[in-house]
Amino acid sequence: VNHEFFALARRKEVWIKLISDFQWEGFIDLEPETNLEDLSVVELMKLAKRCVLGPETWMTSSGTSPEVARRIVLKWPSVDPSIWWTNHPFLLPGGRFIFLSRYNGLDCQDVVQNKIIWKYNCRWPLGRVTGYSAALPSAHNFGIDGGAILVVGVRTFERDFSART
Repeated sequence: VNHEFFALARRKEVWIKLISDFQWEGFIDLEPETNLEDLSVVELMKLAKRCVLGPETWMTSSGTSPEVARRIVLKWPSVDPSIWWTNHPFLLPGGRFIFLSRYNGLDCQDVVQNKIIWKYNCRWPLGRVTGYSAALPSAHNFGIDGGAILVVGVRTFERDFSART
């Protein structure tokens, strides 16, 4: 093996970039508080191996069973179960943020802080959220960091059809 390539393969920056790309593409989920800078090269290499081969518990030679790494109970505002089609939770890659649609709006909750950090309320009195999609762009593709791209579909009506006369 070429010594320069061997040295390059042991550089922490290379592994951080690789794992970051895996994370942005949704190939690997890390704990929301994980800071890749705090991990050693060996730990980063293990994450890459896990991404390619799957968790060690999937190996027949491991002899261990899968276990839940972390459980988080979220506190959501009450939702109306009669409008079941609007209550669609969506967890963004990385596991830090989750969206939940409401009849006339959308909420985003920070899973780590367990609080709602953003709300969208339809500005039309008879408007309804019909769908949404959210993604975390990678900083190297869009030149931004710490933001999300969100598309919200809203349907509006001229009159209220729910009132039957």
